[in-house]
Amino acid sequence: MMMLEMARVLGSPDGIRLVATLRRLVRSQGLPVDQVVRNSVEHIERLEKLAQLNGKTVKQVADEAMALYEAKEGGAA
Repeated sequence: MMMLEMARVLGSPDGIRLVATLRRLVRSQGLPVDQVVRNSVEHIERLEKLAQLNGKTVKQVADEAMALYEAKEGGAA
């Protein structure tokens, strides 16, 4: 069931955005696609762990981390 759902999502506008983003990362980082996916999954897992530890959603943790980074770097991405 999960694979069918994933196939459906990949065909959706958000899935197409995901594939395009991965393609850009592969080109800009010079890494193979499997490494880019592995790195992305590792980051999501770290966000998930932080969210669980702090009673927040993954999106909340990611948004807070991005806000801190943008404040440190002096501007929005």
